[in-house]
Order: sequence, then structure tokens, then C-alpha cells
Amino acid sequence: MKNPFICLSVIVAMIFMTGCGGSSSNSESSEKCSSGVFRCDGSMIQKCVNETWKNYIECKAGERCNAEKGECEIKNSDDNSNSQECTVGEFKCIGDDSYYCDRGNSLVFDSSCENGCDSSTGECTETPCDSNPCAEIANSTGVCTVRGTSYVCGCNNGYEWNVSKCVKSPCDPKKCFKTYQCSDNSDSSNPFSSPVYSHGTCDDSTGDCICDKGWVTKISESETGDTLLLICESGFETLNNVECTRCDKNNPPSEYATSGCPLYYTGDSTECFCGSGTCYYEPTGDHKLYCECVEGYILEGNKYSGQCRSPIEGDKQIVECTDLPENAHWNTVSNITQTYDGSSWLPSKSGVYNETESTEECRFKCNDGFTYDSSMCVTVGDTKTANCKGLPANAQWNTASSITQTWNGTSWEPTNTGTYNEVASTKECRFKCKTGSEWNESSCIVDPENLPECSSTSATPCKDSATGLIWSGKGSMYTWSNAVSSCDNLTTIGYDDWRLPNISELRTLIQNCSDTVTNASCGVIDTGDSSTSCLTSSCWTAAACTSCSSTSYVYSKFGDTGIFWSSSVVSDFSDLAWFVNFTYGRVNNNKKNNYFNIRCVR
Repeated sequence: MKNPFICLSVIVAMIFMTGCGGSSSNSESSEKCSSGVFRCDGSMIQKCVNETWKNYIECKAGERCNAEKGECEIKNSDDNSNSQECTVGEFKCIGDDSYYCDRGNSLVFDSSCENGCDSSTGECTETPCDSNPCAEIANSTGVCTVRGTSYVCGCNNGYEWNVSKCVKSPCDPKKCFKTYQCSDNSDSSNPFSSPVYSHGTCDDSTGDCICDKGWVTKISESETGDTLLLICESGFETLNNVECTRCDKNNPPSEYATSGCPLYYTGDSTECFCGSGTCYYEPTGDHKLYCECVEGYILEGNKYSGQCRSPIEGDKQIVECTDLPENAHWNTVSNITQTYDGSSWLPSKSGVYNETESTEECRFKCNDGFTYDSSMCVTVGDTKTANCKGLPANAQWNTASSITQTWNGTSWEPTNTGTYNEVASTKECRFKCKTGSEWNESSCIVDPENLPECSSTSATPCKDSATGLIWSGKGSMYTWSNAVSSCDNLTTIGYDDWRLPNISELRTLIQNCSDTVTNASCGVIDTGDSSTSCLTSSCWTAAACTSCSSTSYVYSKFGDTGIFWSSSVVSDFSDLAWFVNFTYGRVNNNKKNNYFNIRCVR
């Protein structure tokens, strides 16, 4: 039989709480109780001492509180009404506890789940803080607290949690960016009159003070600990703790120089007076506005009231010399007087290498121990990376396309001009011919056997197996004389013996017109021998040379249309030359000053 005194004590305890399994504060209580009695407060066993509840023992995971015995005992599946058989290795939820199935097919307690048990897995539900995301967040203490399905991080002093980061605590708008005017009174306790205007705003989302355009933030150290100190400088920009200073474009505050110091500030609705220029506030003194003209304009008058205007012939200006290379110095001046000649300022302000002294031009010379190499001042032993050059057609670098060169006092070695060499090198610029080409002591020439057969879809140059001729790509809009010189000067696939085809060679490209193909009834032919050629105007007849007229046929082996020049001249009219019109497959002639198409041949 159970001890009636213990049962009575439990009943008394239940008056003050919802039961051993009830809600828990896990804290000691000043409630009156009967000494020696135990009760459960969540996982904590409390004991009544001198009529006051005191924390006694805290049960560990896998244990439960036994108020009757005043001790913790092991949980097991028998504590639950739904004890059941299971599959070995699986997990199941029973209440807020997770159980696993042992080899005897029995559920055995695994752990108590602070955030509930996931019925889909049988294991404790993970929390957002399990991976401690706070550890990587700036200005966080690293302490993570679960809030529903999310979390909050503890933040360092002066910061507070804002959705996903620790931000500065909101600033007091009253202390941020207030500008005061100096007072004439001698009362040291109040050296300022009332605020004049603000030069910034307070961002409550970050706690940052944001300066207006042309002003930058500067922390003013307080000499009185936490007391905010007002500082009056030249009657301007004084404020509590944070000081906005006008930006000097030539000497911006160091803490702001790399983050974009505003170039100018024309505050207080003051318009810039200088036209094609920029107004700046002087950073010291009474902060007067002054004008600086954009490049190419000159200032008419003084900088405080003048105007920028376009230069006229004869105007002069003093400018600083530019483009001084490393290891060099100006010879002799670092600024010069330029004169406007009506279109440009002369002489140039860009420095040039010249050992002769000058006070009128921007000249430089190398420092002692250095030599000018046409682009920079160098000394013996200096190195640089140079791209290889002089790669001929149909060739490739073998193996390096850039090399390291060393200055020997007079030149860079080794040379970066490519040379033919089949032995690979990473230290010299060497090339070899591509597959299908071979070296002929001056260039990589393509073996004609490796060229594609000429057709409407072939690449060029290509070979016509029927004639053995090699044809180039198409060129457009040439007079006859330009056509001849263009083909004579062509160098491609390693060959430089290209020429404009004669009329007989050009006719070998005609197809689908039986009268004008090579050796057909059209009598215009050029064999290269005047005794067997027929190039006079009488060799041509309309019936034989213009018989084809339908545009439904393709008359060119290349699929060309339009007129193409030949090199053959009408022998009785020197201002005329023969051509083929591939749109109709016709042979005819025209004046040499007309603009037609070309294909070169070899």
C-alpha cells in the first residue's frame, strides 16, 4: 500500500501546479509546502525544504521524474500504452520521444525531443539552430535561439537582430548631422546658437548616418566619455559625435578617398556660376565656391567669379606634364605653357623621351642606371613578357606564343619575332607549318592535293580538278586595273603567284550554257598566244556569246551571279576588256573603268 502521507503531499502540491507532467518554469518557488515532499517541475525534481520548494535533481535525457520516490528513473516503451513490435533499425515517435527498434524487435527509448518528434522519420525534429547559423554572422555573439520555425541571434553591444543580420542600433536623429553656427557670446557652456540645417539623415534600419552629397562622415572623439561633444570649426559643420566635412576633391579625407568622395557640392541652392566647368567648395576657411573648368576650356576672370569659355586662337594656359614612365624624371620642367592654334593646344602635355633639356616641351629622361627601350626605362637584368609575332599563314607556334625577355643593356633577348623550327621550345618564338602545309624556305605552302574541290559550297582557295586551276575567294567592286593589281599582289596559302584569269580560264567556270562553256561556239578565246587567240571585237557574236538568257539555271560552278572581269583586253579597243556575266552565262566586254567582281587564279 502506498504511503498515505506521500499521497496527501502530492494532492497538496497539485493545488499549486497542474501535476508532475504539467507546465514547468524549472525554477524554485516560494509556495508553502510540507517538508520532505517531492514534486516534478518538467525534468527537474524539487524537494520541499523548510516549507519551500527547492531544486533537487534534474533528470537527464532518457529519464523521467518520479515524484513518489524523489528520484529519476529510466524511460522505456512500457511507459506508453502503444508499445508494439517493430522492424529492426527503424525509429518511431511515441509522444515527444523517439524510440528505435532493437534486435529483439522491441522499441527502446532513444531520446526526448525538445522540438517534437518527426512522425515521418521517427526521429527528433531538427531546429534552425542545430547548425548554429549565428556563428558566421557579423557582430553576433554566436548564441542561437529558436523562434517558432526560425531563429534569432544574439548581437554584440550597440547592435540588434534584424531578420537575418545584426545591425547597428537605430541612431538618434537629434544627434546626427546637425550643423550649428558659432555664437558670439562668451558663455563657454553654450558656445553655439540654434541648429542651422542638417547635412545628413539617420538610417534606422542600419543605425548609420548618411551624409548629403558633398559631405563625408568623420567621427569626432568625445573627451568626456559617453557625453556627446559639440565641436565648432570655422563656424561650420559642427555636430554631435559625427562630423560631416566638405569634400576637397584634391585631398579627400583618407577614410573616404577609396569609396567615392563626391567631386563637388553646390548646397544651399547655390548655382554653379562658371558655365562649362565645375564648382567646388574650398575645404578650409570660409568655404567659398570656386570654379574649375573642364579640360579644353579656359577661365575668363578669377576662379571665384569667372566664367569658363571655349578657347580662341592665341589663348595660353599653363598645364602639368603627363605620362611620365617609371624610373624617369622630367627634363627640365614638369609644366609648360600651351598656346591654342585654333584647333588644339600646343605643344602636347604628354611627355616624350628626349635627352635634350627643354623648358617649353614636356620631355623626360631615364634615371641613372636606366636605358629607354622605346616604351619604358629599363636596366640590365629587367625582364618582361612579350607576345610572339611574325606568324606566317598556315603555321602555328611551336610551343609558346609568348616568352620572357631579358634586357641586356641594348636590346631584349631572345627576339620575339618567330622563326621556323620543328623543335618545340617554351623559351623562344618558334613556329611550324600546320598539317597539310610544308615549308619552302620562306613560307608554309598548302599542298594543292589537300585543297577542297571547287563547288558552290566549298571553302576557298579550292582546286578545280577538271582544269588543275586553283581559285581564290570572290572580290567585289573593282575597276579592271584594280582587279589586275589586286590579284598580282595576293598572297595566300603560301603562294604569291596569283593573277586575274584570262577569258578562256574564266569560261571554265561556266556551266549549263552550251555556247559559252570552254571551246564552245562563242569565239572569244585567249590561249596566251596571239596566233591562236581571238580577242578582237569581231570574235564576238550575240548569237553565240549571249544565247543563254534564262535565270532558272545556275551558270557558275561557284554559284556566282553578276559580272566578273578577265585579264583579256579587246585587242582592237584597248579601253575595253572581256568579262563573263554569270547571271546569264554570257561572254561580253565593257569599259575598264566599270566596277565588277573578281576571282583570282593560279
